[in-house]
Amino acid sequence: MEAASYLLDPDLLREVLECPICLETYNQTQMRPKLLQCGHTVCRQCLEKLLANTINGVRCPFCSRVSRMSSISQLADNLTVLKILDCTTSCSAATAALMCKSCYNRLPRQYCHDCATFLCELCKEEGHLHQGHSIQPIRGGR
Repeated sequence: MEAASYLLDPDLLREVLECPICLETYNQTQMRPKLLQCGHTVCRQCLEKLLANTINGVRCPFCSRVSRMSSISQLADNLTVLKILDCTTSCSAATAALMCKSCYNRLPRQYCHDCATFLCELCKEEGHLHQGHSIQPIRGGR
């Protein structure tokens, strides 16, 4: 089963588990995935910013369709994304292998050659770059 986790396309994983606006990995709290009425998903934090600039709805930044609402609570959570996130934190070691090897909270976007470790942007900035490590972006096979 562990070998199967390495077959997943990292770009596809990021597309599903990261907010396409701020590029942060969704979570159960402030970065909670919310479904716009058009079907696109953004995190609660970005949605709050979008809603602050309008009166009675949010224009989807991807397809321009307006989701009519007066509060974020009127939009459903993306339960599929939440279920995948639950699995990455509570299921097997194979799914945990998909996360940053430093914080285990975000999807990795970088690889540190010196430590042979996959890292998220935050962990890259906080530790490895300041130590002069050789860092390279992870790119999928697209």
